[in-house]
Amino acid sequence: MKSVNAICLYLMLPEAAMAAWPTIQEVHQRFPQTADSLLLEQPILLATGEKRYVLGCMHLKQADVYQGGWGAFSGMFQCKFRDLTDDTDILQPTDHWGSTVTRARFYASDVIGGCRDHRWYGHHREFHVRGMKVVLDIVDFVPGSTIETFYDQYRFTLNVDVINDTTATSAWSGLAAEICRAETEGFDKDGHFIDRVSIIRGDSAF
Repeated sequence: MKSVNAICLYLMLPEAAMAAWPTIQEVHQRFPQTADSLLLEQPILLATGEKRYVLGCMHLKQADVYQGGWGAFSGMFQCKFRDLTDDTDILQPTDHWGSTVTRARFYASDVIGGCRDHRWYGHHREFHVRGMKVVLDIVDFVPGSTIETFYDQYRFTLNVDVINDTTATSAWSGLAAEICRAETEGFDKDGHFIDRVSIIRGDSAF
């Protein structure tokens, strides 16, 4: 009877929940960044020592001239998380997404503006995927000292944590409940950064 019950339970489980993702060597890193920083690459190893994943992040100034195996990046700053077994970016929401537009893309409004504390699109982003919790957190953002250099001379710290998470059974990061995005970005008469935020809900969220 016990074996029959076990079989019934197995058949009732969703297909994604039955995926057995490998255990990784956890990563906790802090990366000082500027607008001129080159491609950031952080390997993630399996518990066995095999190199299985690579986190890659790039700034807009570098993305505009970059030609290489990572493909296109967009936004002020974006990260990708490649599974080397199938060369896919697992931070995309679905397997056939085919776009750089993901929650791993940051704008200034996401780290110092009206979206900074948003659950899905703030300065702190969490992804639960392939047996891992991946955290990207931009802190201590300091923009350029003038309006002209605001986006060209900024600096910040990127905190990266990749830990084992047995509840993360999905192969992809999945869709978000909503998007927080600034409709306009600019500066007031005193040169302070301002934005007007809109929340997008429904099927267009990612």
